[in-house]
Amino acid sequence: MRDDPRRILDRAAQARAKCHLVPRGSGVVTGSVVRVERGGVVISVPTRQLSSGADVKVWVPLDPHTWTFHATVLRTRLTVPARTEEGVLLGYIDRFEREAAPAVAGHGRRLDLIPSSGRGISLLRGPARIVSLGLD
Repeated sequence: MRDDPRRILDRAAQARAKCHLVPRGSGVVTGSVVRVERGGVVISVPTRQLSSGADVKVWVPLDPHTWTFHATVLRTRLTVPARTEEGVLLGYIDRFEREAAPAVAGHGRRLDLIPSSGRGISLLRGPARIVSLGLD
């Protein structure tokens, strides 16, 4: 059975799920799924973090899976509940897929490196593992 992206994104919007967007050639932007419209999905992000026409890769962690897809920012400056943020409309959603379940023994913790292309790379499971991690 194929997963329905609209139903999954509707569920994410109801939960106001956090998501991570990686615009091509830029850093990670954290936002929240607000609503699904006919033209795409509205995400709230910090003001002026994304511009129209930007191609992004999106990660939406939604228990028990993490969903990824590629999209294009169609519109910016849409109204969203948080006044300190703006909404962006993502359209042309492509390659909607579920990330492989992490085989993390124990507590179900995840620490993934998010590349600009391709799948996330786990830093907690083989073939290589991080032994120590600190903030700089």
